[in-house]
Amino acid sequence: MRAPKLRAYIVEPDPRALQALLSMLKHYFPEIQVLGSAPNGARALSKINALAPDIVFLEIALKNSCGFQLIERYGRPCSFIITSSVDTYALKAIALNVTAYLLKPLDLKEVLVAINKAKQQLLPSYEGYAKDIGTAYAIDILALPSKDKVELVAKKDIVYLKAEGRYTQFLLRCGAAKLASRNLGAFARLLPPNRFIRVHHSYLVNMAYVTHLDKAGGYYLELMNGRYIPVSKRKLEVLNRFLGIK
Repeated sequence: MRAPKLRAYIVEPDPRALQALLSMLKHYFPEIQVLGSAPNGARALSKINALAPDIVFLEIALKNSCGFQLIERYGRPCSFIITSSVDTYALKAIALNVTAYLLKPLDLKEVLVAINKAKQQLLPSYEGYAKDIGTAYAIDILALPSKDKVELVAKKDIVYLKAEGRYTQFLLRCGAAKLASRNLGAFARLLPPNRFIRVHHSYLVNMAYVTHLDKAGGYYLELMNGRYIPVSKRKLEVLNRFLGIK
């Protein structure tokens, strides 16, 4: 069933958090039309009064104002989804009957639930979306933070990860390379062990893209793109168990 179109506005002072939310909405919620954004409450109030969005994603901690003031001053029907780095304001948010209170960094599944709730509030005649939520939960993404932005990539599109000191380089199925400002170990904990194997202290490989285990002159994994990934002796036993060889 086609999801209904809803219009949204974002109030977010942090450019990186704003970009992360915009990217999430663009890639995974095409039914949400983003009308614009503002970094503070005063500017946002005039905009949402003029645009009348269905949903407002709102950071509570704003410069020279508080997001709750915006909620109290806006008199039209609207679903407010709070995004915050702290849970300090949760009780007040409940008192104001906000749609959802999400903690940063935003989790895709939590955003999905919040948007689903907003749909049910704004479009009570719409049926079927809640039934499809299990399918939507299958969306499996990883956030790659860097100095200027946070990129979202599908885990299934990651071919391998390579340690670069305190950073991690990602190679994606499309051939693009991404550099994230977290170490390899941090990402290893976030990726499914039934798909990603640490075959070397510097490499974590998505086994779905492996075609051969080359044992001539050492151990290497040959990937679909023709690249070779070294397998350390310490990791060979783990790899063999994964492959069912031993």
